[in-house]
Amino acid sequence: MPSVPIAFAVLRTTGPSPADDRVTDAAAVRCDADGAAAPWRAPAGAGRGRKADGRLIAALQAHCAALPLVVEDAAAFAAFLSARQAPLPSVLLGLSDLARIVHPTAPDYSLPALADFLGLGAPDAEADAVARALLVKGVWEHLEQDLRRLPPAALDLICRLADASGAPLARVLRAAAAEDGRLALEPDGGPEQLLTDHSDLLRRAQKEPAREPTQEPLRTDAICRMFSREGLIGRGLADYEPRPEQADMVYAVCEALNEGAHLLVEAGTGTGKSLAYMVPAIAWACTNGDRVVISTNTRNLQEQLYRKDLPLLGRLFPDRVRSALLKGRTNYLCARRFAHLARSFDREIADPADCLALAPLVAWLAETETGDLAECNGFQLSPAAASLTSALVTGGEECAGRACRMRSRCFVQRARALAQLADILVVNHALLFAESGLETPVLPPYRCVVFDEAHNLEDVATDALSVVVEPYSVYRVTNFLYRSRRDGSGSGLLATAMYEVGRMRDRPGAVAPGAARELCTNAMAAVTEVTDAARQFFETIGEPFAEVPPSVERILLAECRPSLGSGSEAWQAGARLQETVRSLGGQLEELAKAFEGAEREAAAGGELATDLRAQTVRLQEVCAAIELVLAQEDEAFVYWLERTRRDRGDQCSLHAAPLRVAQYFRDAFLRDKRTVVFTSATLQVDGSFDYMIERLGAENTPAERLRCLALGSSFDYERQALVGVTAFLPDPGGQRNSQYDVELAAFLTELLECTQGRAMVLFTSYSLLSFVYDAVRGPLQRLGITVLAQGHSGSREAITGLFRTRPRCVLLGTRSFWEGVDISGEALSCLVLTKLPFHVFTDPLVRGRTDYLRALGRDPFRHYTLPEAVIDFRQGFGRLIRTRTDAGVVIVTDRRLTTKGYGRSFLRSLPTRHRVFDTPQDALEEVRRFFARVRDNGS
Repeated sequence: MPSVPIAFAVLRTTGPSPADDRVTDAAAVRCDADGAAAPWRAPAGAGRGRKADGRLIAALQAHCAALPLVVEDAAAFAAFLSARQAPLPSVLLGLSDLARIVHPTAPDYSLPALADFLGLGAPDAEADAVARALLVKGVWEHLEQDLRRLPPAALDLICRLADASGAPLARVLRAAAAEDGRLALEPDGGPEQLLTDHSDLLRRAQKEPAREPTQEPLRTDAICRMFSREGLIGRGLADYEPRPEQADMVYAVCEALNEGAHLLVEAGTGTGKSLAYMVPAIAWACTNGDRVVISTNTRNLQEQLYRKDLPLLGRLFPDRVRSALLKGRTNYLCARRFAHLARSFDREIADPADCLALAPLVAWLAETETGDLAECNGFQLSPAAASLTSALVTGGEECAGRACRMRSRCFVQRARALAQLADILVVNHALLFAESGLETPVLPPYRCVVFDEAHNLEDVATDALSVVVEPYSVYRVTNFLYRSRRDGSGSGLLATAMYEVGRMRDRPGAVAPGAARELCTNAMAAVTEVTDAARQFFETIGEPFAEVPPSVERILLAECRPSLGSGSEAWQAGARLQETVRSLGGQLEELAKAFEGAEREAAAGGELATDLRAQTVRLQEVCAAIELVLAQEDEAFVYWLERTRRDRGDQCSLHAAPLRVAQYFRDAFLRDKRTVVFTSATLQVDGSFDYMIERLGAENTPAERLRCLALGSSFDYERQALVGVTAFLPDPGGQRNSQYDVELAAFLTELLECTQGRAMVLFTSYSLLSFVYDAVRGPLQRLGITVLAQGHSGSREAITGLFRTRPRCVLLGTRSFWEGVDISGEALSCLVLTKLPFHVFTDPLVRGRTDYLRALGRDPFRHYTLPEAVIDFRQGFGRLIRTRTDAGVVIVTDRRLTTKGYGRSFLRSLPTRHRVFDTPQDALEEVRRFFARVRDNGS
């Protein structure tokens, strides 16, 4: 029974457009004070036009009698009513409003997903609206019961956050808390009691003796025998099939570890490369006490290795394998910051409505072990999550370290302790590069590392070594320090500082409270000056864009020296920004000293001092970056100006990126580490590792220390795949070809009808994707085929999830879909690569790197542009066949594959022969024959 009188409603419409669609069915269930449920449903045939919809909505609301109304999707319900000028309920709640708080780690907050998550069973798609409304009621009641099971301290804090936000949900939460009754018996002990104490773990890690690795060779033959059908792996894994390619990789990794060599292994999908490097890594680490780091590029692979593969191997090995997953410190909730925000959210959060966004974190803290914010889906889905995260995490300069009063409850310290104890440490590339060279790295020492998804290393290293100066770089600091509210008050660290000043006592030798109050006031004024100077600077640097077409998004700084060079208005604006930052830094330092000298045992003063100084460091880093980029003195970098389209106008930013990262790899890994293994499905170009060896800085590595291994695929591509190239479409090279666009869209409409959806179409530009989406969506939807498009249908994760589960579906994606997407089975039976994935030649980094090669007398196309495109092409091709039972068609709609000399490099990269289609009819007929053969053979 709900804690308050409430109503539940379902409104079914013909589609997702509030303005164009109509009601097909509706129902409501009213629960009065006595708990009795009174159902109502729309009369048969209701809702056959906008006026009929209006009458139906009015009848539904009349039945609900002004009670709080719960619906599946509050935003969609409100939009539908608003489109018909119908009054909104006084209190409108969505299921996710409560579910995100009570079950913050649930993967999905739709009604079917929640019902399944709570064990209520998925709703019948054919059930009438009354049955669905009753299910909404059942889910809500279940959520209220789970709410009452939260610890009293968590429930109390959630209620206070809801009260502060003024959210309609506050009434429901308070009623549930009052009904629970425990809050009156168990007083609030503060937010600290919500955080797990890790003291025992930290002590264990501290007592762990320093590792003194040995170099006892692995018994390579014995480890290889583990992968036979009778071996430890063969017996321990269900449906295991020995693969010669996997055995070869196991042997190569073992020997590289034994001999202290570096290894590049190209191993295609289906090789089983994860186990092929993990088993030798585990054996080496456990035999020699020599920690091995495994680094991936994508979160999906990282989670698979740590959550699935390592636990499985841990059960098979006789010795306990200690493993840990480690992320960068800003992935973890800062215990000190959370406790501070939980006590002072009324002063720290600028918009009171955002207070409720913290509520999912409160319930999540009762269940999380890691403190990894990515787990808390309920928080991540909040619009306020991005702005609040900066107040909940700390960078290295903000961390109080061993002096922190919350150290025993710190999630970063916990992660570091587990990493210190681990034999196998799973991380991502970005963390490895970010940690390299730091004085106090989160990573413990290691000598051996495996880079999976190694084809991404140059891009990730480039990002790590790049400099970006954008408005957010400044505003995240100034907003964190101080932000004015509409009512004339302020929020942020300085508002809290002013509050703490009011609690100071006069003390000889210390700053008087009155003087400290003046320092706060002056610092608030200085924050405003920095914000104004930053706004002026970023507006000024955007002036060069007035001289170029609107389509231009990036300009090399070398081409706009008069506008941004020494003595220019932009230079002067940058100097003023630096001056205001120095002034603010002085104010913050004085204030920090005042808090350090305050006569208060409470740690708030010291913590405020740490945070105040950290913001000064952040702003100084921004100013140093501005100076570095505008000076353009380091010829090893390329510099450019970039604009991003925003609803409120363009936003300009400055960038600097290294032309080469090979030296960085050489110094940080190849020279410093005993063994480095690079593996990926795409390390070769034209059957050679030379390009990747050069990009990784390994070209001068002694031959006895550098080994390369290319493994074939375990898939039967001749049987499983049809590969075709369209010769009938116009050449898409160079500038946008409108004739190609039109003919491509027409062909895709026919092809995707032929395949009944079940297809992914990959593009190299968003503009072409949008054109095709507009052209094919209507015809395909009339055939019952759903069309999802990146940038049109939701986030990458959302549309990938929909594509996996919906039959007769098409997904249109750009660059981010060319790799890292793993969809097996019939859901993906057709893959279209619309154009060869050459980098945009006007991109500043591409221009910089091609100019660099040209200056060395080398052909940029042959030594950079073409190899990069071939690797990307191979990644895109790899989206189709993911298992031995998959079968499908790959169509390349770029005739340059067969008409240009460089096309041979792409064709040689394919694992099977290709066919050339001279007409659309040829292509469609061949596709039909292929799928008929698949059906007949049961492949």
